[in-house]
Amino acid sequence: MINLIEKIKNIKMLNEVEVDSKKLLLIFIVTIGLVYVDFSYILKAQLSGVASKSSQIVKLKSDLSNLERDLLIMKDTKAKQAQVMKGPLPKVKRIISESQVSDLLQNISELANSNDVRILQIKPTRQQKASATDTKFDPGVNFSVLYIYMDLSGGYHQLGKFINDLENAQEFVIVQEIKIDSQKDNYMKQRASLTLKTYVKK
Repeated sequence: MINLIEKIKNIKMLNEVEVDSKKLLLIFIVTIGLVYVDFSYILKAQLSGVASKSSQIVKLKSDLSNLERDLLIMKDTKAKQAQVMKGPLPKVKRIISESQVSDLLQNISELANSNDVRILQIKPTRQQKASATDTKFDPGVNFSVLYIYMDLSGGYHQLGKFINDLENAQEFVIVQEIKIDSQKDNYMKQRASLTLKTYVKK
């Protein structure tokens, strides 16, 4: 009788072990299925989302660096503008009248002397030489065009400074044409033909 009870117990235990192994197998299969679903759908979507976010982060970093560079350029431009505003204002050019033509010629002569340039000939005229190039511009009835033809002698740098002083003078004067030739007898001096143009109030 005791043996029979033991046998029944053993059969019950075997049945329980079989049921437990089936449960374990079912749990294992369900776990594998969940891992597969998680990897295939959820994790894949998360990884693609992370990849898109990382590209957005890279683009944002690039935009921020561009913005910082543009801000530095704007700051530099503002500083330069402030510096220009602090500096002296540019001179307003003055149009001479008929009575001031001799004063203009005197100022040109003084500029030449101060730059060690010798004026060989100076000739103011209303007529334009054929060689002089000029844009077609009508100054109007209140103004007339005055050409000043000059023959000069001086060093190359002195001639350059003289022309620069002419263009920066208070009177409105345009250096319209210049021709420079070296002198055979003195290679340190150049001979220059200069055409100046100005407007005279009538």
